[in-house]
Formats: sequence, C-alpha cells, structure tokens
Amino acid sequence: KPAEISENEIAYSDLILDLWVNAEGKQVVLDEDELNELNVDDDLKKKIYASLYELQDYFKSKNPPH
Repeated sequence: KPAEISENEIAYSDLILDLWVNAEGKQVVLDEDELNELNVDDDLKKKIYASLYELQDYFKSKNPPH
C-alpha cells in the first residue's frame, strides 16, 4: 500500500516487509529479519517476495504494475 502524502504529513502502513525508495531511486528492503522471525509458511513467503519483486520492478521501470 503506497504512502499517503498530504500537506502536513506522510502516513503509511507498516507491513511485514517494506520497500523504501529514496528520491534518487535507491531501494532498501526493510524488516526482512522480522519476516524471518514470523511463523510464515513457504507459500505465503513466496507471495510476499513476489509482491516485493513486483514493486521493485515498478520503481526500476517507473511503469505501474498491471
């Protein structure tokens, strides 16, 4: 879920795994340690990483996912 930016604040939901992208486009994956501490089955973990890779590709190409 993308951050919501208003005139006075930036709000976001802290999900299991986060992707931070700075103004220059550098990407940093956050909270992988927290994901590994959770009792998440392999199928769900694959879906989480598939979503992460889709977001990373989006920011690399600047094309929205379909």
